[in-house]
Amino acid sequence: MRTDCFQYASKTRRPKCLLPYKSSPPELVFGKLPSFRSIPSFHRHLRMRMELNKNEDMEKLQELIADCKPDWPNSYCFSKCLAENVITDTASDLPVAIIRPSIVFSTWKHPISGYLEENFGMIELFLGVGKGFIKVYNADPNSKLNLVPADIVANAHVLAAWSVGTKRCASPLVVNCTATENLHVKHCECRRYTIQMANEFPLPRSFDQKINSMIVPYKYLYYIIAAYYHYLPAIVLDAILRILGKRSR
Repeated sequence: MRTDCFQYASKTRRPKCLLPYKSSPPELVFGKLPSFRSIPSFHRHLRMRMELNKNEDMEKLQELIADCKPDWPNSYCFSKCLAENVITDTASDLPVAIIRPSIVFSTWKHPISGYLEENFGMIELFLGVGKGFIKVYNADPNSKLNLVPADIVANAHVLAAWSVGTKRCASPLVVNCTATENLHVKHCECRRYTIQMANEFPLPRSFDQKINSMIVPYKYLYYIIAAYYHYLPAIVLDAILRILGKRSR
């Protein structure tokens, strides 16, 4: 996260609210991962070390990152932690709120029920299943998804802006915008609903007339099945296009 916006806001006369938006994994939302408040300011340490190692090779840089990186599941979560550290260090005297939604999905009520604007995250996965392109994917069918509608996240932004705009806090307001546990949906249920809706209301440019898909929890078995359903047909189609003198897709 760049600090330019915070430097600009600090020079602005009586700023009302800053709302950095960041999506977080359910583990971070529900506290299974360490909170950013309990972690030192890695970005300052990282910046100082990088200034000292400007002329070093890439291997040294990777060692530097490994020294600073705590026990996070992936670099995406770690980068979000760094972003929150930048906010707490740079914008502590500004009216700032941080919104942490879990998995943003289509809208609940507004502007219309089920509305979505672009493909991203789980939306892209379910569209791939609904169009018949994704025949199999690797996941635990009994794992629960914490889905939150996009209009709920938008409303959370408005409420957070009102909260920090009307009263100052000693530290940035953090809003965990998630669904309660009784509203979690299993992977297998999402798959079943997606297939049911896609067969009842076919999507444009669908690959198959009869939509079906499977969830395989075992990684190596998934590779074998995916090679048969995904890679083999693609190789055959590309070969046919080359024989016909057309560009492979």
